[in-house]
Amino acid sequence: MCGTNDKRVNPEQADKIANKLKEIKYNYELKKLETDHFFSEYRTELNEIVIEWFDKRLKK
Repeated sequence: MCGTNDKRVNPEQADKIANKLKEIKYNYELKKLETDHFFSEYRTELNEIVIEWFDKRLKK
């Protein structure tokens, strides 16, 4: 996940990582939200996304 208005971490870093993961055919998902480093406008959504991610990957 990355905030497209992040002033601490350049959002292009997420694209670089995603490209490398794609190169090695790693199963990943990149989510971009139009927000800052702290996901200030998306706190509830951020929590839901993280919980859903863990639920999918930890339940087997």
